[in-house]
Amino acid sequence: MHLTSTLLAGAAAVATAAAADNNYLGFNSGATLADRSAKFKKDFEAEFKTAQALNGAPGKFNAVRLYTNIQAYSTDDPIEAFEAAIDTETYMLLGIWASGTDNIDKEISALNKAVKKYGSKFTDLVIGMSIGSEDLYRNSVTGTKNKAGVGADPKVILGFIDDYKKAFADNALAKVPIGHVDTWDSWTNSSNKAVIDAVDWIGVDEYPYYESGKGNSIKNAGKLFDKAYDATRGVAGSKPVWVTETGWPFSGENWDEAEPLCRERQVLLG
Repeated sequence: MHLTSTLLAGAAAVATAAAADNNYLGFNSGATLADRSAKFKKDFEAEFKTAQALNGAPGKFNAVRLYTNIQAYSTDDPIEAFEAAIDTETYMLLGIWASGTDNIDKEISALNKAVKKYGSKFTDLVIGMSIGSEDLYRNSVTGTKNKAGVGADPKVILGFIDDYKKAFADNALAKVPIGHVDTWDSWTNSSNKAVIDAVDWIGVDEYPYYESGKGNSIKNAGKLFDKAYDATRGVAGSKPVWVTETGWPFSGENWDEAEPLCRERQVLLG
């Protein structure tokens, strides 16, 4: 299994995946709305149906990537995205939040509850499990400089991977490939190699928009994307590389030579 990508614009980044016999295109989806209120089943269902019905898409957007398995503002209830995915036949790349915590007990509890409640209707839709997301980046010099928030070092991620494997050794989720998602330059940092060795697949987040000092105008986005992807492949060994986030902002501040698409469009329209 490996991931490919489609460069699209929008507030939500694109998560895409491809398996030997199936292609998965999808969007990342957080647990809350823009105002930080919790998303519920109807909200996730609306997202998934909208994605599946996109006109002019390069393929069917039949997957979603989640960052947590816990329903927002609950203790350990399964996120209602699970039920929405079942009802809309949406595949899931699940995630366990790993930064700013010393355990993943609540994530494990939520997953166990989901397996017991939904059974194979749920587990058959799970295409991968990511233990953490950009934790290594947030813990890096660059992440600290960009005020990215609290991260986690490789030792913490490795411990959580072990915890997950032990918790689901005799569970239907045991067959699901385990990975970790991080930025391309985190993967090429040799101090993080132990994480590469521990996972089944490598998830890479790539945003050419933020490649300052490298000619990061939109006309060079494809070249910058390919360069980052190839660099990640170069350190992955035999591990498949999945592109878990990419895209180009529609609005917001300029970043070196990069401008959001709303400004690019204004230039084109005069």
